[in-house]
Amino acid sequence: MSKFWIMLFHTYKNKITTKSFIISTAITVLLVLAVTNLQSIISVFQSDDGKQQIAVIDETGGLYPAFAKQLKAADTDNDLQAMETKESEKDAVKRVKDGEWDGLFIIRQDQKGTITGAYKALTISDESAYKLLKQALTQTKTAVETA
Repeated sequence: MSKFWIMLFHTYKNKITTKSFIISTAITVLLVLAVTNLQSIISVFQSDDGKQQIAVIDETGGLYPAFAKQLKAADTDNDLQAMETKESEKDAVKRVKDGEWDGLFIIRQDQKGTITGAYKALTISDESAYKLLKQALTQTKTAVETA
């Protein structure tokens, strides 16, 4: 039985010291690390300046200050830079299409007093901006209704 253990350890030592075993183990470790950190790797290559510029048209005439305050509170990562614009919707959409802004958010209030928002962008693959705008608008609605 003692010869079995000697043979086993000798064979094991010879196998793990081969160049092919070391290379395949290193490749496997790198592959596992890449797969587990894939989201971080993608975010490094996708980040351009970090902030999305969103223009806001306030058709109500007075909700933008409260909306901006709620958006600043909701955006803890400072991913969005919202700015109010007095341009027409048509001109603002053209600026979004030209790439000057990443998106356009329009705040409206109907005759019943219901506050709604519309988000326009070239691509909505990144839902985080839309979610933050929607959350800030909901908080603004609550603040206006309770005041």
